[in-house]
Amino acid sequence: MELLLVSAADGAEVVTQVAVAGRTAFGEAAVREVGGVDDLLSEPAAAHPQMVILVNPDAGAATAARSALDPQQLPRWAVMVVDDPALISSIAGLARAIKDAWKIHQGEREYTRLRGDLKAVARRVNHDLRSPLGGITTTAELIKELLGESNAELAALTDPLFDSAQSMIRLMDRISFMARAVTDRPAKSAVAMMEIVWAAEQRLQRQLMRKKITIRHPAGWPEVSGVAAWLEVVWLNLMSNAIEHSTAETEVQLFWELAGTREVRFGVRDTGRGVPPTKRGQLFYPFHLLQQPNSPHGLGLPIVQRLVEMQGGAVSCDFPETGGSVFSFTLPV
Repeated sequence: MELLLVSAADGAEVVTQVAVAGRTAFGEAAVREVGGVDDLLSEPAAAHPQMVILVNPDAGAATAARSALDPQQLPRWAVMVVDDPALISSIAGLARAIKDAWKIHQGEREYTRLRGDLKAVARRVNHDLRSPLGGITTTAELIKELLGESNAELAALTDPLFDSAQSMIRLMDRISFMARAVTDRPAKSAVAMMEIVWAAEQRLQRQLMRKKITIRHPAGWPEVSGVAAWLEVVWLNLMSNAIEHSTAETEVQLFWELAGTREVRFGVRDTGRGVPPTKRGQLFYPFHLLQQPNSPHGLGLPIVQRLVEMQGGAVSCDFPETGGSVFSFTLPV
């Protein structure tokens, strides 16, 4: 471990204290005084671990040190800011602070790696899987066309290929969307909910026509704070579930209401059979636990829960005695 000291204080005493604290923390540590962060940035990245200790730095120096990346695009240094003279005078306290700064640095590097892994899944893997699926679909279409001229029954056997390919594409789209949402979180902004609901409903027209279901809207919609693309996916999943489980030729009701003074509750009411009490506990199964062997197979409601929570809201469900189900979520005004 090499401790890189950037200090405007009396150098000799500070170096001695940092060296003793460094050996206390790591057993073996070298201390080197550096003129400033700019000097460090001009040095090539070292193969051994380094920590930058800034004594009473200006804001620019601290930001530059924390923003520096190594060749793997990971945080280059553990950075510790010392702005309390009492900390320098305490070997034990300084040693603990150095240890903590190093643990934080290791956590930041691992977090950056994991975000990169998710981005790779969201972009590269999804893109690379589409090509072979496209080849399967194209070949199936050719086979169906050739067989259709002589044997319609055999040609129909290619339909499962199309269905399976489309199911895989939909699954990849959902996983890719969630990976992007988790790794690249956009800032919340004012969202006109009426436009979001309308966009989601347009994507469900085929499903609505198949079951001859009508969507009933409230007289108007409020404006909330959130992420428009995420909210469209939330409504899409909730409305799709409601349509699928409702009785044909009925209606699905959308509603909203104030929940206190700082939140709005939105919901979807269907005319289905509801959910048995034994299965209600797994409806909003945490998305990050879906990798476990006994987790539910559905992705829709876990995605809804995760997206709503990332916007500062919460999800819930109710099962009225009159029948049907009510799935709702809250968002800040």
